[in-house]
Amino acid sequence: AIRVIFAQDPSITPAVREEATAYCDRIKARPDGWRFCWDRFAQTDSLEVKFWCLQVTLQSMLSLPLDARLELRSKVVSWLREAANRSTEEVVVKNKLALIYAGLVRLDYPGHWPNAWQELIGLMDQ
Repeated sequence: AIRVIFAQDPSITPAVREEATAYCDRIKARPDGWRFCWDRFAQTDSLEVKFWCLQVTLQSMLSLPLDARLELRSKVVSWLREAANRSTEEVVVKNKLALIYAGLVRLDYPGHWPNAWQELIGLMDQ
């Protein structure tokens, strides 16, 4: 659906685009939409899908309960640890992940994430 929305293919009808948009809107509206998007982000090679999924995750953060933010934080930090060994990721993806990390720091530091800065420095040392 995301590829349909981003596609510049004139053979895609407005009805198909509307259906794809409605599908994506339903995902964004789900309480666990961020989790669905993170899983898709981790599984795809499509830049458009990665970007859209990270954008949904970023937009969802403010409304996530603490346990969901902790889960998201764990996923982000794990991904960053793994990504440190490969530098092939597109800059727009790295920027979105940086925004997500910064948003989590803003929401959870220092009360629920007292070592956020040390963790980030540790990621840079890899």
